[in-house]
Amino acid sequence: MGKRDKDKKGTSWSGHLLNLGLLAVLLSVVFLPESPIRTRLAAWRAQARLSVLVEEHWQALAATSTRMDTVDASTAMIIEFGDYECPFCRDSHAHLEAVMESDQEVTIGYRHYPLTAIHPRAEDAARAAICAEAQGRFPQFHSLLFESSEWRETGDWKTLAKLVGVGDLVSYEDCLRGEAAGRRLEEDMRLGDALGVTATPTFFYQFGRHVGYANEEQLLELIERSR
Repeated sequence: MGKRDKDKKGTSWSGHLLNLGLLAVLLSVVFLPESPIRTRLAAWRAQARLSVLVEEHWQALAATSTRMDTVDASTAMIIEFGDYECPFCRDSHAHLEAVMESDQEVTIGYRHYPLTAIHPRAEDAARAAICAEAQGRFPQFHSLLFESSEWRETGDWKTLAKLVGVGDLVSYEDCLRGEAAGRRLEEDMRLGDALGVTATPTFFYQFGRHVGYANEEQLLELIERSR
């Protein structure tokens, strides 16, 4: 073998080694647990799965009669899964009201998802709101729960019902003790579980979700995405 052939062979082996080295670096970048590329791919896959999940459940999600507003029709809808003792839900509520005041075409639905392990009054508050809804006073009762805090100590749902204009207080108290409110609450919880809800508030729009506190700007962005 001549010197030139040896040089070519050496160059060829060097090239192979360089390619293998580059491949090893690339694989390590892609497959290391904290790799930015792997993290981005995982996030993309999660978003794709979420989009399919929301689309699959959207009809059931958007069919809720529990509305924070009193608009009959709309061009956009977002749904909040919330908990009446959740501080982030409370903070978001003022922004939701501002959005509803600024955009008369938006409707915002509500699903109950009380985190009973950390919020002992949340389930009872949800049942009380469901019973107020049965008499057409959900938006008013819903707002009062977020704008007041005495009920956390007293659990005096009848007084709250009076304040928001619930007309038939006897039926209201029967509802609180009955099974229908519990079934309605379970329906919301099951839907939340199917959609992967683990924290409140979680806002869904037709093409995705936003988890956690949302200010007015973020809520308007969700509405624009859903139009």
